[in-house]
Amino acid sequence: MKEYNLLELRRQVLHMIVGTVIVLLFLNNFLDLLSFFLLVLLGVFLSFISRLVELPIVSNFIYFFERRKDKITFPGRGIIFFGAGSLLVLKLFSRDIALASIMILTFADSISNVVGTHFGK
Repeated sequence: MKEYNLLELRRQVLHMIVGTVIVLLFLNNFLDLLSFFLLVLLGVFLSFISRLVELPIVSNFIYFFERRKDKITFPGRGIIFFGAGSLLVLKLFSRDIALASIMILTFADSISNVVGTHFGK
C-alpha cells in the first residue's frame, strides 16, 4: 500500500472512532451541547497554536493523521469540521435523528473513501 493510502486509512479509522465515541458519550449522557461546543473551540484554539508552536501530544496527532498541505495551513481541519457539523445537527434536530446522522456520516464517509480509493477508477 502506498504511503498516501496508509495515511488516508489511518484518517478514516480515526474518523470512525471519533464519531462512534461522540455518539456513545451523548447516548450515555457523559457529554452535553455546551461541553461539546467547548471541545470544538478547544480544537480550534489548539489548531491555531500548533501552527506557531510545537505542542507535544497535538503535534504527534498532526504528524500521524494530517495531510501534508493541511499541516501548514489548518492543522486538525477534518476533525474540527466533523465536530462542528456534529454540534450543528445536535442543535438543530432531535437527539435520535442527530445521533443517527452522526453515525451515518461516521461510517458512510469513511467506508466510501476507503472503497473508492481501492476499487475506484
